[in-house]
Amino acid sequence: MKNPFKKETIYRTVYRANCIDVEEFIQKFYENPEYRFVADMKSPSIKPSKGISHIFGVDGKLDDRERKKVEEFRRGTPKTWMARVLLNDLCRQKIIKPGEYIVDVSW
Repeated sequence: MKNPFKKETIYRTVYRANCIDVEEFIQKFYENPEYRFVADMKSPSIKPSKGISHIFGVDGKLDDRERKKVEEFRRGTPKTWMARVLLNDLCRQKIIKPGEYIVDVSW
């Protein structure tokens, strides 16, 4: 029987009130101090017992619409649902590697 599983690399970080590395990383790289990961991803403000995980498949590919969103984001135009687009842009620029990225949001 052939094994259906394959090895993959997963990059993981935790977002907590006192540990917001992913948010700071995006704020500094894009020079956008207003960026808030939880607000961007519309994470619930109600405190679930275990939090929530956001999983992003990152391959560095952006379509024209996504490139326009990045340009607008760089100019400071507020956007939501940007995390996946920004991670793909970072990969496209070779700042991060392709793979699966998980941000565990806990309260």
